[in-house]
Amino acid sequence: MLEFYFKYPSVLRRLRSGALGEEMDRIAAHFSQVGYKHTSAKVYIGRLARFSEFAAYSNDSGQ
Repeated sequence: MLEFYFKYPSVLRRLRSGALGEEMDRIAAHFSQVGYKHTSAKVYIGRLARFSEFAAYSNDSGQ
């Protein structure tokens, strides 16, 4: 479902690489189902991806 919002393969890999990686497609589908506008959903997905990267880093460093 992320392909609906993002086209570049490198962006899709980054979105799916964090701690929430396995959930990002489900989250994107939920935003579409509940009627978020395309631009708003992209903003929120980007913010979640940033948090996901932070969570993956924090988890890897043992904090």
